[in-house]
Amino acid sequence: MALKDGEPNLLQFRIGFTDNAQTKDYYALKVERKQLFWNDGKYSEESSTLALNLDDEPLLNTSSGLDDILMIENGFYRNLYYWDDTKIKGKSYTVRLNTNYEADYEDDFITPDGTEHIKRQVKYRISLYSLSEEFYRYLKSLNDQKNNGLGNSELAPIRSTYTNVINGIGVVGGCRMFQTKWIDNLQEN
Repeated sequence: MALKDGEPNLLQFRIGFTDNAQTKDYYALKVERKQLFWNDGKYSEESSTLALNLDDEPLLNTSSGLDDILMIENGFYRNLYYWDDTKIKGKSYTVRLNTNYEADYEDDFITPDGTEHIKRQVKYRISLYSLSEEFYRYLKSLNDQKNNGLGNSELAPIRSTYTNVINGIGVVGGCRMFQTKWIDNLQEN
């Protein structure tokens, strides 16, 4: 994690890996944020999967200016970002994904009832997946359905969900996952 050069309000995740040139590979990743809150000693926390800015990542940012004009959606189902190794066959690669930077804080606030002590910390966790082809196809079909605004408006066919199960519903696929521990937020200098 680092602040993006020249943009102090943009946090960039840089996730490196090496692709195997001998096989056709499929990948996915997600970034989770956990916010820890203390309000006068009372503790709470919130966790969510981040919707990331893909502007700096050519593997995932496949939209063009025409997509904006035609209002074509290009989101990722449940913020799980996936790709295949077509563009990086056998190379080491660093995925670059951005989100807004939110600094940790701790402060005292004066209220009509007295002084309130509030503290917030942010932590991140990155999960990188190696997917089977079947699982990749399933995720792609879910995404195609999610991004099919014309189909949802009855102006195009509804896309079907991928399945490799005969006489049933579902998908047989698998993945391997590497997950970091919770990473502390960057500290302001």
